[in-house]
Amino acid sequence: MIDIFDVKSEIEGFLVAYQRSLARLRVCVDGLTPEQLNWRPPAAESNSIAVLAVHTMGNIRQNVIGVACGLPDDRDRDAEFVSRTDDPATLIQRAQDLYGEIEQALAEFLVEKLDEHLEHPHRGPTTRRQALLVAARHAAEHIGQMELTRDLALEKLAAEPTSLRQLHHAAISVPTEGLAEAKRFYGGVLGLTEASRPDAELGRPGAWYALGETELHIQCRDDAPAAGADYHPAFIVGDVTALRASLEDKDVEVIDAPTLMGRERFFCRDPFGNRLEFMTMPGERAG
Repeated sequence: MIDIFDVKSEIEGFLVAYQRSLARLRVCVDGLTPEQLNWRPPAAESNSIAVLAVHTMGNIRQNVIGVACGLPDDRDRDAEFVSRTDDPATLIQRAQDLYGEIEQALAEFLVEKLDEHLEHPHRGPTTRRQALLVAARHAAEHIGQMELTRDLALEKLAAEPTSLRQLHHAAISVPTEGLAEAKRFYGGVLGLTEASRPDAELGRPGAWYALGETELHIQCRDDAPAAGADYHPAFIVGDVTALRASLEDKDVEVIDAPTLMGRERFFCRDPFGNRLEFMTMPGERAG
């Protein structure tokens, strides 16, 4: 690692900043469990260590590789904030690869181009030097957040070793002969994405669907619930009004429900009588 006192040029100074930030990132995530990597502090708009790591590397790459050096960059900033990473080795390798890219790009960078003006994809008019500065400052700030979040996660999760963390999945029973119809409804009508399922290990047919950080499991049983049962899973929906209209267009009967704790909501039943609830987040409008 280059020592800050051995820096001989402005470009080398930037390289030292990125090198140190990415080294801190690797140390921060190393050894964390999936739960620790993806834990979010109980505060509005807080982010997990995994999200902060992905976002920080996306910002560095865009500003250094894409803006300052003018090389291709296909960053999807919005996707960074909904990402999940369960293996710290993935982030460590990504940080190592990114530094290699930066080192190669800056080795070919001409110092006289630092003051060239250009249009930043998010910040408007800027210079190549300002893009390099933004990457260095942004990385230092967010990696500081990562280190604080790590401390909070380790303390919080260690203090509550047996507490329930989050819902992993909800299970719904359907008749064995109705699996194809269940897939048509949940995959076709509701548009859920089917996930991998270890059929041989479970010993009976069914289907699993990905649902954000949770899953919906369809299990086939000969004693599936009678129509009219009241137990149900509840789904957060971006636009309740639009979903309601879509279900009605597909001849699914919807059931009105009063607003509850600020959430607009409604119910319906699947083809086998399972009750389903759909609701907005608190404070969001129905449509």
